[in-house]
Amino acid sequence: MRSQVMVAHLAAARVPLPRLQASGEEPPTLDELLKALGNLPLDDEEEDMPDDFNPNSQSWVDYNFVADYGFDPFKFAERDLHLGSALDKARPRAYVLRDYREAELRHGRLAMLAALAWPVQELLSPVLSRALREPLLLVETGGRSPSVLNGGLDQSTIPATLGLFAIGIAVVDAYSLKLREGTDDWMPGDFGFDPLNLLGGASLEARRAMQTREINNGRLAMIAVTSFVIEEAVTGRPVIEITPWLFRPIFLFPEVQQLFNYEFAAAAFRPK
Repeated sequence: MRSQVMVAHLAAARVPLPRLQASGEEPPTLDELLKALGNLPLDDEEEDMPDDFNPNSQSWVDYNFVADYGFDPFKFAERDLHLGSALDKARPRAYVLRDYREAELRHGRLAMLAALAWPVQELLSPVLSRALREPLLLVETGGRSPSVLNGGLDQSTIPATLGLFAIGIAVVDAYSLKLREGTDDWMPGDFGFDPLNLLGGASLEARRAMQTREINNGRLAMIAVTSFVIEEAVTGRPVIEITPWLFRPIFLFPEVQQLFNYEFAAAAFRPK
Protein backbone atom coordinates (compact mmCIF):
# COMPACT_ATOMS: atom_id res chain seq x y z
CA MET A 1 0.00 0.00 0.00
CA ARG A 2 2.84 2.39 0.86
CA SER A 3 4.53 1.77 -2.49
CA GLN A 4 1.23 2.37 -4.34
CA VAL A 5 0.79 5.74 -2.67
CA MET A 6 4.34 6.72 -3.55
CA VAL A 7 3.85 5.59 -7.16
CA ALA A 8 0.76 7.79 -7.40
CA HIS A 9 2.71 10.73 -5.98
CA LEU A 10 5.55 10.22 -8.42
CA ALA A 11 3.19 9.81 -11.35
CA ALA A 12 1.41 13.05 -10.46
CA ALA A 13 4.78 14.79 -10.34
CA ARG A 14 5.69 13.31 -13.76
CA VAL A 15 8.76 11.53 -12.40
CA PRO A 16 9.85 8.81 -14.86
CA LEU A 17 9.76 5.26 -13.54
CA PRO A 18 11.23 2.97 -16.24
CA ARG A 19 10.35 -0.23 -14.40
CA LEU A 20 6.67 0.69 -14.54
CA GLN A 21 6.55 1.05 -18.30
CA ALA A 22 5.94 -2.67 -18.88
CA SER A 23 3.13 -4.23 -16.90
CA GLY A 24 4.84 -7.62 -16.85
CA GLU A 25 7.85 -6.40 -14.86
CA GLU A 26 8.12 -6.44 -11.09
CA PRO A 27 7.09 -3.27 -9.22
CA PRO A 28 9.91 -0.96 -8.07
CA THR A 29 11.42 -1.41 -4.65
CA LEU A 30 10.94 1.10 -1.85
CA ASP A 31 14.55 2.28 -2.23
CA GLU A 32 13.97 3.02 -5.91
CA LEU A 33 10.82 4.96 -5.11
CA LEU A 34 12.60 6.96 -2.41
CA LYS A 35 15.38 7.75 -4.85
CA ALA A 36 12.88 8.98 -7.41
CA LEU A 37 10.98 10.92 -4.76
CA GLY A 38 14.22 12.55 -3.66
CA ASN A 39 14.52 14.13 -7.13
CA LEU A 40 11.39 16.20 -6.48
CA PRO A 41 11.93 19.87 -5.56
CA LEU A 42 11.41 21.04 -1.98
CA ASP A 43 8.33 22.98 -3.08
CA ASP A 44 6.88 24.61 -6.16
CA GLU A 45 9.67 27.20 -6.23
CA GLU A 46 12.67 25.33 -7.56
CA GLU A 47 14.87 28.39 -7.13
CA ASP A 48 14.76 27.80 -3.36
CA MET A 49 16.90 24.69 -3.83
CA PRO A 50 20.66 25.38 -4.02
CA ASP A 51 22.54 24.06 -7.02
CA ASP A 52 24.87 21.95 -4.87
CA PHE A 53 22.15 20.56 -2.57
CA ASN A 54 21.89 16.80 -2.96
CA PRO A 55 18.25 15.68 -2.48
CA ASN A 56 19.36 12.04 -2.61
CA SER A 57 21.70 12.42 0.37
CA GLN A 58 20.99 10.47 3.53
CA SER A 59 20.33 13.66 5.50
CA TRP A 60 17.68 14.82 3.01
CA VAL A 61 15.85 11.49 2.74
CA ASP A 62 16.09 10.74 6.46
CA TYR A 63 15.30 14.17 7.84
CA ASN A 64 12.93 15.88 5.44
CA PHE A 65 11.62 18.20 8.16
CA VAL A 66 9.61 15.81 10.28
CA ALA A 67 7.23 17.24 12.91
CA ASP A 68 6.37 20.13 10.59
CA TYR A 69 2.75 21.07 11.32
CA GLY A 70 2.74 24.36 9.43
CA PHE A 71 2.52 26.41 12.66
CA ASP A 72 4.65 29.53 12.25
CA PRO A 73 2.52 32.57 13.19
CA PHE A 74 5.53 34.94 13.29
CA LYS A 75 6.96 33.68 9.96
CA PHE A 76 10.37 32.90 11.44
CA ALA A 77 11.00 30.33 8.73
CA GLU A 78 10.95 33.12 6.15
CA ARG A 79 13.69 35.12 7.91
CA ASP A 80 17.33 34.10 7.87
CA LEU A 81 18.67 35.00 11.34
CA HIS A 82 21.71 32.71 11.12
CA LEU A 83 25.15 34.31 11.43
CA GLY A 84 26.01 32.92 8.03
CA SER A 85 23.44 35.23 6.46
CA ALA A 86 25.74 38.16 7.19
CA LEU A 87 28.06 36.89 4.46
CA ASP A 88 25.46 35.29 2.21
CA LYS A 89 22.27 37.32 1.90
CA ALA A 90 20.73 34.88 -0.58
CA ARG A 91 21.12 31.65 1.32
CA PRO A 92 18.77 28.94 0.00
CA ARG A 93 15.63 28.38 2.02
CA ALA A 94 16.49 24.70 2.48
CA TYR A 95 19.66 25.66 4.33
CA VAL A 96 17.83 28.23 6.46
CA LEU A 97 15.22 25.69 7.61
CA ARG A 98 17.92 23.12 8.33
CA ASP A 99 19.78 25.58 10.58
CA TYR A 100 16.56 26.40 12.44
CA ARG A 101 15.89 22.69 12.96
CA GLU A 102 19.41 22.27 14.36
CA ALA A 103 18.81 25.10 16.85
CA GLU A 104 15.40 23.70 17.81
CA LEU A 105 16.86 20.26 18.51
CA ARG A 106 19.65 21.64 20.69
CA HIS A 107 17.32 23.80 22.75
CA GLY A 108 14.82 20.96 23.02
CA ARG A 109 17.44 18.52 24.31
CA LEU A 110 18.72 21.03 26.85
CA ALA A 111 15.14 21.77 27.93
CA MET A 112 14.41 18.06 28.45
CA LEU A 113 17.40 17.83 30.80
CA ALA A 114 16.31 21.01 32.60
CA ALA A 115 12.69 19.88 32.92
CA LEU A 116 13.94 16.75 34.68
CA ALA A 117 16.64 18.40 36.81
CA TRP A 118 14.49 21.31 38.03
CA PRO A 119 11.97 19.37 40.16
CA VAL A 120 14.41 16.55 40.98
CA GLN A 121 16.84 18.89 42.72
CA GLU A 122 13.97 20.42 44.71
CA LEU A 123 12.88 16.93 45.78
CA LEU A 124 16.31 15.42 46.49
CA SER A 125 18.24 18.40 47.83
CA PRO A 126 16.81 18.15 51.39
CA VAL A 127 17.33 14.38 51.40
CA LEU A 128 20.95 14.60 50.22
CA SER A 129 21.63 17.47 52.61
CA ARG A 130 20.59 15.36 55.60
CA ALA A 131 22.38 12.26 54.36
CA LEU A 132 25.67 14.07 53.68
CA ARG A 133 25.35 16.45 56.64
CA GLU A 134 25.85 19.42 54.34
CA PRO A 135 24.08 22.81 54.32
CA LEU A 136 20.85 22.93 52.36
CA LEU A 137 21.56 25.10 49.31
CA LEU A 138 17.87 25.77 48.66
CA VAL A 139 17.37 27.64 51.95
CA GLU A 140 18.27 30.98 50.35
CA THR A 141 15.71 30.47 47.57
CA GLY A 142 12.94 29.16 49.83
CA GLY A 143 13.14 25.63 48.48
CA ARG A 144 13.03 26.79 44.86
CA SER A 145 15.51 25.78 42.23
CA PRO A 146 18.42 28.26 41.93
CA SER A 147 17.87 30.41 38.85
CA VAL A 148 18.30 33.96 37.61
CA LEU A 149 14.86 34.99 38.91
CA ASN A 150 15.00 32.90 42.10
CA GLY A 151 18.56 33.84 43.07
CA GLY A 152 20.98 31.46 44.75
CA LEU A 153 23.31 31.13 41.76
CA ASP A 154 26.25 32.41 43.82
CA GLN A 155 26.08 29.62 46.39
CA SER A 156 28.81 27.06 46.97
CA THR A 157 29.41 24.81 43.96
CA ILE A 158 26.61 26.15 41.76
CA PRO A 159 28.78 28.60 39.75
CA ALA A 160 31.34 25.86 39.11
CA THR A 161 28.58 23.50 37.96
CA LEU A 162 27.21 26.11 35.56
CA GLY A 163 30.71 26.68 34.23
CA LEU A 164 31.16 22.97 33.53
CA PHE A 165 27.85 22.87 31.68
CA ALA A 166 28.90 25.88 29.59
CA ILE A 167 32.17 24.15 28.70
CA GLY A 168 30.28 20.99 27.77
CA ILE A 169 27.94 22.93 25.48
CA ALA A 170 30.93 24.66 23.85
CA VAL A 171 32.56 21.28 23.19
CA VAL A 172 29.40 19.99 21.53
CA ASP A 173 29.18 23.15 19.39
CA ALA A 174 32.81 22.83 18.31
CA TYR A 175 32.32 19.17 17.44
CA SER A 176 29.18 19.91 15.40
CA LEU A 177 31.03 22.59 13.41
CA LYS A 178 33.83 20.13 12.74
CA LEU A 179 31.35 17.58 11.38
CA ARG A 180 30.05 20.14 8.87
CA GLU A 181 33.44 21.17 7.52
CA GLY A 182 33.72 20.58 3.79
CA THR A 183 30.28 19.02 3.34
CA ASP A 184 26.64 19.97 3.05
CA ASP A 185 25.44 16.42 3.70
CA TRP A 186 24.73 16.61 7.42
CA MET A 187 21.64 15.91 9.46
CA PRO A 188 20.40 18.41 12.08
CA GLY A 189 21.19 17.23 15.60
CA ASP A 190 23.09 14.12 14.48
CA PHE A 191 26.44 13.94 16.28
CA GLY A 192 26.84 10.20 15.91
CA PHE A 193 26.02 9.68 19.59
CA ASP A 194 23.84 6.61 20.06
CA PRO A 195 25.40 4.52 22.87
CA LEU A 196 22.30 2.32 23.21
CA ASN A 197 22.13 1.78 19.45
CA LEU A 198 18.46 2.74 19.41
CA LEU A 199 18.51 3.47 15.68
CA GLY A 200 20.84 0.65 14.69
CA GLY A 201 19.23 -1.17 11.77
CA ALA A 202 16.05 0.88 12.08
CA SER A 203 13.94 1.41 8.97
CA LEU A 204 13.32 4.81 7.42
CA GLU A 205 9.87 5.03 9.00
CA ALA A 206 11.26 4.09 12.43
CA ARG A 207 13.97 6.75 12.22
CA ARG A 208 11.49 9.42 11.20
CA ALA A 209 9.11 8.39 13.99
CA MET A 210 11.92 8.60 16.56
CA GLN A 211 12.97 12.02 15.27
CA THR A 212 9.37 13.25 15.48
CA ARG A 213 9.08 12.08 19.08
CA GLU A 214 12.32 13.80 20.04
CA ILE A 215 11.27 17.13 18.51
CA ASN A 216 7.79 17.04 20.06
CA ASN A 217 9.13 16.12 23.50
CA GLY A 218 11.72 18.87 23.22
CA ARG A 219 9.03 21.42 22.39
CA LEU A 220 6.95 20.29 25.36
CA ALA A 221 10.02 20.47 27.63
CA MET A 222 10.76 24.05 26.55
CA ILE A 223 7.19 25.03 27.48
CA ALA A 224 7.47 23.15 30.80
CA VAL A 225 10.72 24.84 31.85
CA THR A 226 9.31 28.25 30.94
CA SER A 227 6.26 27.53 33.11
CA PHE A 228 8.50 26.41 35.99
CA VAL A 229 10.40 29.71 35.87
CA ILE A 230 7.28 31.85 35.70
CA GLU A 231 5.36 29.95 38.40
CA GLU A 232 8.18 30.09 40.94
CA ALA A 233 9.00 33.74 40.22
CA VAL A 234 5.36 34.83 40.57
CA THR A 235 4.27 32.67 43.53
CA GLY A 236 7.58 32.42 45.42
CA ARG A 237 6.93 28.70 46.01
CA PRO A 238 8.67 25.60 44.63
CA VAL A 239 7.00 24.01 41.66
CA ILE A 240 6.79 20.72 43.57
CA GLU A 241 4.44 22.50 46.01
CA ILE A 242 2.43 24.32 43.36
CA THR A 243 1.65 21.10 41.47
CA PRO A 244 2.36 18.30 43.97
CA TRP A 245 0.32 15.73 42.05
CA LEU A 246 2.95 15.79 39.32
CA PHE A 247 5.88 14.98 41.59
CA ARG A 248 4.51 12.74 44.35
CA PRO A 249 3.92 8.99 44.05
CA ILE A 250 0.22 8.28 43.81
CA PHE A 251 0.25 5.99 46.85
CA LEU A 252 1.27 8.94 49.09
CA PHE A 253 -1.94 10.86 48.49
CA PRO A 254 -4.37 10.66 51.44
CA GLU A 255 -7.25 9.64 49.21
CA VAL A 256 -5.32 6.69 47.80
CA GLN A 257 -4.09 5.63 51.24
CA GLN A 258 -7.64 5.82 52.57
CA LEU A 259 -8.85 3.65 49.68
CA PHE A 260 -6.14 1.08 50.31
CA ASN A 261 -6.85 1.03 54.04
CA TYR A 262 -10.55 0.47 53.40
CA GLU A 263 -10.01 -2.29 50.85
CA PHE A 264 -7.43 -4.12 52.96
CA ALA A 265 -9.56 -3.80 56.09
CA ALA A 266 -12.61 -5.10 54.26
CA ALA A 267 -10.60 -7.99 52.84
CA ALA A 268 -9.33 -8.95 56.29
CA PHE A 269 -12.88 -9.49 57.56
CA ARG A 270 -14.20 -11.42 54.58
CA PRO A 271 -15.05 -15.05 55.37
CA LYS A 272 -12.80 -17.63 53.69
